[in-house]
Amino acid sequence: MNAAAASAAHQREGIRYVRTFLFSMQIDSPLARLHIATKFIGVLLISLVIVRQMSMHDPDPAGAVVLAVLSLVALLMSGALVWLFRSYLFVIFPMLTMLFITWLIFNPDRGTQVYLERQLYDGTLTLALSASLAALVLFPMIYYRLARSLSWGLVGGLALALALTWLKLNPRLVLAEVPFFHPLSLIVSDKNLVVAATKVFGYATMVFLSLTLVMTTRDAETLAAIRDGLWMAVNAAGTARRARIPGRDVAGKTGTAQVISVQGRQRAAGQTDRDLRDHGWFVFLAPRDNPRIAGVVFAEHAEHGYLAAPIARHVMETYFAKLEGRPLPQFVPAQPAAAIAEDNGGEHR
Repeated sequence: MNAAAASAAHQREGIRYVRTFLFSMQIDSPLARLHIATKFIGVLLISLVIVRQMSMHDPDPAGAVVLAVLSLVALLMSGALVWLFRSYLFVIFPMLTMLFITWLIFNPDRGTQVYLERQLYDGTLTLALSASLAALVLFPMIYYRLARSLSWGLVGGLALALALTWLKLNPRLVLAEVPFFHPLSLIVSDKNLVVAATKVFGYATMVFLSLTLVMTTRDAETLAAIRDGLWMAVNAAGTARRARIPGRDVAGKTGTAQVISVQGRQRAAGQTDRDLRDHGWFVFLAPRDNPRIAGVVFAEHAEHGYLAAPIARHVMETYFAKLEGRPLPQFVPAQPAAAIAEDNGGEHR
């Protein structure tokens, strides 16, 4: 069933929301009908365009703004819960503001016209004791001792420290000065304003598109791909072909679990009588699209997961025989390892 048919079926059943990677989305949202592959390719192509627009040498702020607006519209059309949409916006915009300021500081391009220039850091770390520092530390301690509350003590200490600094009543004792990094200046020019704005709108577009992708990707889409892979492991060129049952659409996956590392087994050779061979396991379900039976076979010291597959096949054949009232099948033990190349294509796991 494709996405459009699934949406129509859910609407007939009165279902308004469907599960996604992040919470849920409205079943009738415009993006609910697009497959995850289509959305992923679209996000990838738009991201390549954004990277080109964010070039520091030749930025394209107009294009970045257009894509940011379109991506925000796409997020709005995703059908996500309203409170979730607003929550993400509440978090994203302060982040983008800080990103804008960061780009101004670390991209001191003077361009053709400088609007503001101020030194933020002179390249030296100073270790000192000051009146404002004493107020910031001592005031909360004294307040807590008197009122047994810390929050208002912190607020009062911070306010007192700021007041001392503002009124220039902040004598200090310098203990050490250590050169560190290079001086930083805030330069606001025509060039770095354009670059910073383009970067912010570009990253905003990427964030909005990424959220749209994960908020509109349905569990069913990814589960279908996983089920197809499990089916191919049994019915195509996979390692679990010994579990195949004609007409049952068995799906599964083989695997191994080490008892000890390969190096440890080599070191322990001849020094212990314990069985150090790997365990084999096989997880299975049948039929693939509407399972009636599922389980895991753990074959102790079987070395390879494909040797557990015949056990799972016998379990499933027994289940379906009982279900249909047929005679129970006889169990055929797994072939020895000599049949690996012929029956399993040389793949042991």
